[in-house]
Parts: sequence; C-alpha cells; structure tokens
Amino acid sequence: GQDTYYVEKTETYTHDALSTTIGLPAMNRIPSGTVELKNTMSKYLAHLEIYRSGEYELKKAYYKDSGSYAQNETASVILREGEYDFVYDRVDGNTGVVYGKSIIKGVKVEAGKTTETTTLNSTVIN
Repeated sequence: GQDTYYVEKTETYTHDALSTTIGLPAMNRIPSGTVELKNTMSKYLAHLEIYRSGEYELKKAYYKDSGSYAQNETASVILREGEYDFVYDRVDGNTGVVYGKSIIKGVKVEAGKTTETTTLNSTVIN
C-alpha cells in the first residue's frame, strides 16, 4: 500500500551516503585559505591575534594563536576568505620579556590558496 511506499521513500532519503554528504565539517563548506606567517626576527613571535582588517582595538580578535615561533619558524593558520590584520608580540625567547607589539595589515586570504607573509611586512605598534 501507500504506507509501505512512503517508508521506502523515507529510507532512501535518509541513506547514510546522503547524510554523510550533508554532515561535512563546517570548514569544508566555508571558503577558506591558509596563511603562513614566517618569523624572520631574532626575537620570538608570540601571542598572535588575528583581526578582520581595520578591527584591531575596535573588536575582539577573530582568532588567537597561543604558540610562539622562533626565528625562521612559520605559523600556519586556516582562515575564512577575507582580509585580516595580524598582531603579535616580539618576545625574548630566553626571558619571556615582551619588547612590544607589531601589526601586519591587509593580509588577503583566498579560498583554496596559501598566502605567505613574513614579519618583514610588519609595522611596530609599540
């Protein structure tokens, strides 16, 4: 009868393969790219905060990285497509003394691409 047909149709609709396709992790559905920030300084790069461009000191950081990066090490971050400002502390690797903050403005992230930048592109904030 019609009841059996309805059940079969529902079963087909909720098939595992279909629900697996629907249930992909969020980053697979959001256009995102990778930023690789290389530390070229003799000081450590630490307390990295990423803001949507122009929002530093206006809004909370879009992303915070708790890592610290020695000279020639690279921070790699996957971000939603857009434009961002990277703010970080310049830190003595031995003592932990913070020498001040720097900012790299206008880092562009494109879907499926990798953007490379270095601390040479930064401006000292304080």
